[in-house]
Amino acid sequence: MFIRKARHNQICEELRNHIIMQDWKFERFDLSYDGGGGPYKRILECREVAQSVTALPDDERRVVLHRLAYIDAWLNRLIPLMTEGMKPRDKEAWDRALSDIPAERVYGDAWHYCQVATGGESA
Repeated sequence: MFIRKARHNQICEELRNHIIMQDWKFERFDLSYDGGGGPYKRILECREVAQSVTALPDDERRVVLHRLAYIDAWLNRLIPLMTEGMKPRDKEAWDRALSDIPAERVYGDAWHYCQVATGGESA
C-alpha cells in the first residue's frame, strides 16, 4: 500500500496531536489525587456507604454492594497510576486506613464475585 507524502505528513501530524492530547490528559489525571487521598479516599467512601446499606431490602442491598465492589476494585487498580507522586508515608497511611475496613468484610460475596469477574486482586 502506497500513500502520497502529503497524506503521510497529515497522518503523522494527526498522530502527533493525538499523543500530545493524551499526554496532557494523563498529566491532569496524574494530578487528580491532589493530596486529598484521590482513589484511596473514594475507596473508603465506597466502603463506608457499603456498611450503611444494611437497612435496604436484600435485593437492593445486593445490587448496591455489587456496584460499590466493582467501583472499589476498579479504583484499586488505578492506585499505582494515580499515586506515583504521592509521598510514601502518605501512601502507607492510606493503605492502613483501607486495611481498617477490609473489602472482604464490607462487600462479602459481592467482593469475591467482583474479583473473579474483573480478574483483580485488591486490598
